Amino acid sequence: MTAAGKVVLVAATPLPRPATARLAVLGLPVQPIGTALPKDARALLVGEADQVDLANALTAPYQGFLELGLDNLAGVGAACYDAVRGGGLALSLSTHTVYGADLVTPLAAAVRGRLAKAGLNAAGVMIELCLNEAISNAVIHGNLAVGSEMRGSRDGVTRFGAALSARLADPDLAGRRIEITFRRDGPTGFCLTVGNQGEGFDVESHLARKVEPRAKHGRGIPLIAKIARSVTSADSGRSLVMGFEVGQ
Repeated sequence: MTAAGKVVLVAATPLPRPATARLAVLGLPVQPIGTALPKDARALLVGEADQVDLANALTAPYQGFLELGLDNLAGVGAACYDAVRGGGLALSLSTHTVYGADLVTPLAAAVRGRLAKAGLNAAGVMIELCLNEAISNAVIHGNLAVGSEMRGSRDGVTRFGAALSARLADPDLAGRRIEITFRRDGPTGFCLTVGNQGEGFDVESHLARKVEPRAKHGRGIPLIAKIARSVTSADSGRSLVMGFEVGQ
């Protein structure tokens, strides 16, 4: 397993004073982009998220991205820093950013790359599918609190789209964070966690229910459960924790 390292934040853009003050309290050093990193540093990019920054943040020497957001980093969870200290990956982004970003493909590639460096082959694991389902649930049903029941009819699909647009136009809801972490779990395992700041969801109860094959909604988590080694929840149902095993 990778030894824990010191997290260093690299500012992609100048940070406002409230953000730097908070990071100082947490004991997290910040340095401008383009400057040399300390030896054995665990580097996270931080700033205003765009597609270029997100892509860069998932390639060496970086291990993820923290979006400043309306809260100036106050809402970033400790799990993000812990994952990075342990050699994993972390993203803490607003709902608005996640909804509009091409996130799943580069994130899955980064996960596979980190596993490959450890001599593990994740080519047969459907990481993209699991991430797509988990992130969609976190955004739509978690942070935006839009139910799936409307999608049972053509008129319902229209109302569903309108509800999403209305919620995304609310800065408080659109500013809620989605946090995604990757960490190793044993010699041949790894975990992906997707968290939100919504009301929480009873994952275990949902998994226990029978889902009809032709159901128009509610199939995402059972589908993940068929792929992953384990599917559990954390943080009162706000985080979906997916465990996987891979070959050497």
